[in-house]
Amino acid sequence: MTSFSEFIKETICPSHTTCCVCASEAYVGEDDLCDACRNKLKRCVLPPAPQPLDGLSAGLIYTEELHDAMHRFKYRYHLELASFFAQYMTIPSDWQVDIICPVPLHYLKELMRMYNQSEMLARRISAIYQIPYCRDLLRRTKYTGTQTRLSVKQRKKNVKNVFEAAPQAKGLSILLIDDICTTGATLVSCAEALKKRGAEKVYALCACKTGY
Repeated sequence: MTSFSEFIKETICPSHTTCCVCASEAYVGEDDLCDACRNKLKRCVLPPAPQPLDGLSAGLIYTEELHDAMHRFKYRYHLELASFFAQYMTIPSDWQVDIICPVPLHYLKELMRMYNQSEMLARRISAIYQIPYCRDLLRRTKYTGTQTRLSVKQRKKNVKNVFEAAPQAKGLSILLIDDICTTGATLVSCAEALKKRGAEKVYALCACKTGY
């Protein structure tokens, strides 16, 4: 039971006052959402997995409402949003996963940003599911520009052969973690590198999926 002092503190300085999506000051629930944003969020149904992925899943449909929240998470150091997005990311029950691996940034980009948002999500999923996590199974060998304004064909070309997998991937069932899946080009390139090293299965789980 909440103590009287805790009740007074919560009344004067409520802990849940900022919505994770719209960032407005309002009363929010345990999911850190105001009522308006909660009603706008849409869960993502299991999308088809492009080869050579063995499965693809995502937590939320990437709508206009989520754009600002994802931008704050990726570029403005709002790392607390990793927990917000992770609560919607579910590993399908028929996936047998040995290890979790984030989609890597090029080391120069990670140095400039000071963190990898996909790694923050991977750490949360690892903790939730108690599955080992390793950031060293994949390495991005080339510095590539943003994919935001590229066509499907340009996206595929932009990430072709830019990932290198470690020998330790051999025989493992690996879960890739990324923030947003648009065309799946980055995930496909990652899966190709891991399968080339002998990975048994490669699945992908993202915070959001576009294209709905």
